[in-house]
Amino acid sequence: MELNNPKFNKSFLWKIIAIVTFAIMFIPMMYSLFYLGAFWDPYGSLKKVPVAFVNLDESYNKDGKSYTYGKDLENKLKDNDSFKWEFVSYNKAKDGVDSTSYYAMIVVPKDFSKKLANSTSGDFQKPQIIYRANKGRNFIFSQLSLKGAESIQNQLTNNISKETSKVLVDKLYDVKDSLKDASDAQNKIQDGTQKLLDGSGTLSTGIGAAYDGAGKLKTGLDTAATGSSQLQNGLSQLVDGQKQIVDGTGTLIGGLNTFKVSLSSGGSSMNQLVSGAQSTDDSMNTLAASLTNNAKPFKDNMDKAANGITQVADLVTAANTYMTQATADLKAGDTGKASDDMATAQHYLSVIQEQDIKTNIAKPLSESDTALDQYAQKASALRAKGTAPVAAGVKQAANTVSQTQAAAASGVDKLLAGATTLQAGSSKVYNGLTSAYTGSTSLTSGLGTAASSTGTLANGLGQLNDGAKTLNTSLGTLNDGTTKLKTGLNDGYTKLNDNLKFTSTAMSNFVSDPVKLSDQSINNVKKYGEGLAPYFISLSLWLGAMFINLVLTLIDKLKLTESKFFNSFIGKFITGVILVTVQATILAFSLSAGLGLDAVKLPYLYLNNIFTSIVFFSVMYGLSSGFGVMATPISFVLLILQLSACGGTFPIETAPTFYRVVGEFIPMTYTVRVVRMILSGINHSDLMHNISILLTFMFVFLIGGFLIQAFRNKIKGQLASKESEESVA
Repeated sequence: MELNNPKFNKSFLWKIIAIVTFAIMFIPMMYSLFYLGAFWDPYGSLKKVPVAFVNLDESYNKDGKSYTYGKDLENKLKDNDSFKWEFVSYNKAKDGVDSTSYYAMIVVPKDFSKKLANSTSGDFQKPQIIYRANKGRNFIFSQLSLKGAESIQNQLTNNISKETSKVLVDKLYDVKDSLKDASDAQNKIQDGTQKLLDGSGTLSTGIGAAYDGAGKLKTGLDTAATGSSQLQNGLSQLVDGQKQIVDGTGTLIGGLNTFKVSLSSGGSSMNQLVSGAQSTDDSMNTLAASLTNNAKPFKDNMDKAANGITQVADLVTAANTYMTQATADLKAGDTGKASDDMATAQHYLSVIQEQDIKTNIAKPLSESDTALDQYAQKASALRAKGTAPVAAGVKQAANTVSQTQAAAASGVDKLLAGATTLQAGSSKVYNGLTSAYTGSTSLTSGLGTAASSTGTLANGLGQLNDGAKTLNTSLGTLNDGTTKLKTGLNDGYTKLNDNLKFTSTAMSNFVSDPVKLSDQSINNVKKYGEGLAPYFISLSLWLGAMFINLVLTLIDKLKLTESKFFNSFIGKFITGVILVTVQATILAFSLSAGLGLDAVKLPYLYLNNIFTSIVFFSVMYGLSSGFGVMATPISFVLLILQLSACGGTFPIETAPTFYRVVGEFIPMTYTVRVVRMILSGINHSDLMHNISILLTFMFVFLIGGFLIQAFRNKIKGQLASKESEESVA
């Protein structure tokens, strides 16, 4: 290119270079300021982003309380500026998300409150909150809105946990009260089972005694029945004998009437007959009176004994019935009814004892036996004193009838009168003996029934005695069980009472928010833009240094200056350092003044920007010194690698292995780290480590570029000398 060509004169080129250089001074500032300014605090502006909220929830009443979780959530969101909430219908929200009206929508279904309310009683049906976003419209916001939906979910979860735990603790207190009531009731039950156990022991002893007594009673009744049977046989013989007396007396009266008619004479024999007849009459009268007097007590005693035996038999039958029922109740396991039946049976047994069998049965029987003995004695006296003289007199009268007819007639009349009286008395005795025989028959039957019933009673008492022993053993086991249950209930109540020291409100507050996050983070970053600033500051300074190096390369290639200093390696380097320092200063000022970028110490921000720019320019200047025009594409390749491998946005650990390895050998990795410390907090040892690595990059590229350039110039000089020699030759 000819510099003397007007179109390309130096003056014009210098003007172009000056304008370009001036513009390049602001490239880092514009790149960082405009980009970071656009997204400096996007989270603080989310309240401008429209998100639809649809409440389909219906209120639900349970246990006298109304649940309106959907409406409560809607009211809270009306005061929430995390997004621009718009409360619309489902169709409008859906159409808005499908188009461009809304970025996302959140829907509360109609059964939301119902399912949450029922969860407090164990019906765990998880309600859903529907989240729908148009991720294709803006993926990053879809993630932010999803976090918002999850925040709503967490808020509701805390509320439900609070409500559920409150109900649970209230029910625990109800359980505590119920356990106390159960413990008190069990104490009374245990006292009752202890008394029942003691009573069953007494009952078993009493039934054993009753069983022994029933055996003795049966033996006595068997003996009485045998004696009664013998008495009945004796009375039967006595009735037969008395009947013969009555019949003989009638025959005597008939004979006397015949004798009276045939009498024609009388004598001393008639006198004897009269005397014997008179004696017979007197004896018969005495016997009649005696029998009358003895027959009535005999009959009364027999009736009294029969009545006593009948009553005993009825009582024994009743006691046997209740003891049989008690045995059946024990087999069926109904100890309460068995106890009542046993009490009734014992009552009847006590009544039997009160009957006084010795007085009411044995004594009347003994007195009846005495009366019968007296009757036998009277009958013997009758035979000796009455009937024997009559027979003798009658015999003498027959022998001397002819001599005593006249006198005998009068005696026969008297004899007839006495015999008639004897007949009447004998009839009375016969009737009394017949009644006694009938009573002895009832007595024998009653004693047999009593003995039979007493045997059944004894068997029942034996079974009842066995059942009572089993009952006593079972009650012992029951008492042991109730004692253990009493102890367990008392211990359970004590433990629950000792541990249940919190209120339901305190517990629900704890469960809904059990853990507090103590944020003790260091190196705080306030704005989203501050988090991206280290990455964009490094990127901007790289681009600025690259353009400055490109301008200096053009000046050198176009040979716009003859200055030896500028054209020297050190001269161009110093010029470039001055220019990138201006760039770095402009960038630091625009970020701090324009966006309010804060640093640990503001001078550190300026110094670090200048240092970073010098390092980047040194890398590019070394490349251009060593490789010439090829340095520009190399710089772009390095830029691309650094954008993906410096860890400026996401942690480098999330990147594939290739990028993690490359990141260790590129300068932007370390400049990003240094800027982060300048903005949020400095770890001086780490800061010096990163600065030392950047200085290493700087000197390695400068020295390397210088040596490569020297080597190239040497080769170029040798080639030029050789060409000159060849041209001379």
